[in-house]
Amino acid sequence: MSSNIDKIRDDAKQAFSANDFYVSDFYFDHIIPEEGFRKAIVEDFSQSEIGQVLRFSPDFFVMSKKAKSSKGYLFVVVLDDRKSLDRDQKRILDKYYPSEKLVLITTEGSDMVFSWIKKWDRTDGSWKPLAALFAKIQEA
Repeated sequence: MSSNIDKIRDDAKQAFSANDFYVSDFYFDHIIPEEGFRKAIVEDFSQSEIGQVLRFSPDFFVMSKKAKSSKGYLFVVVLDDRKSLDRDQKRILDKYYPSEKLVLITTEGSDMVFSWIKKWDRTDGSWKPLAALFAKIQEA
């Protein structure tokens, strides 16, 4: 995993925590912590559905400490940039996670931005400041 992704992950985790969200790591290296196990999945099961579900897991599961409805949780995928979502990863995310609960996060300059996965490939302003996401969830 690139150090850029690690930095964006750390920054996103801090931003969610600072805005009253519980944050749980959900990414491949976290759910399969043993390196040999991960290597076997990548080498032997990379084309299988279960291998891809594990490898392409969202980075975080987050839940608002304030919102008491089902609108207060999300799955978060961290990207290097707006266009770095792999076609196979998108297929798995679309199949196994509700699109209304799945957001993509990246950085632009020093700002964190997000887009709902269903809008990720659009260039029509679908990327918004991360603060807008916090406000939307907290009002739920």
